[in-house]
Amino acid sequence: MQLAAEGPRVTIAKNILTYEALSKATTEAELDAAMKASPAIDVNNLAPGISHMKEYLSTAPAAAEGGFKRDANAWQNLGFAGMVAEEAGRDYTWPFLAGGVAVFFMLGMGIPGALPAEGKKGSKYISMIEGRHGKIEGGSH
Repeated sequence: MQLAAEGPRVTIAKNILTYEALSKATTEAELDAAMKASPAIDVNNLAPGISHMKEYLSTAPAAAEGGFKRDANAWQNLGFAGMVAEEAGRDYTWPFLAGGVAVFFMLGMGIPGALPAEGKKGSKYISMIEGRHGKIEGGSH
């Protein structure tokens, strides 16, 4: 494979076309042909597999001005309280919190409360919940 002096955007488009050719190959000869082919990229006449990339390929990359600037509002740059407030505002956060609370009540309170006192004595699960680390009352297990 020969390295070409082309931009990364064109290389990405060529790799997508090569991948599509490889995935459509059904024989070894088709695989060899797909690996050896170097698809040409014409921004005005793109292949169907990359037609959605026309704007991406025709726009010149923006030049960096002044180096990297940290975004103070990005969630990974927020403090703990700010990150919690940001995540609490998302619609997908609440099902996880509600699910966690429901599981805690079912497994941490529901099962132990539903067992009879005699059943709790021989239960390794209850002994672990109560902090006895699996040591069963009245047993040598």
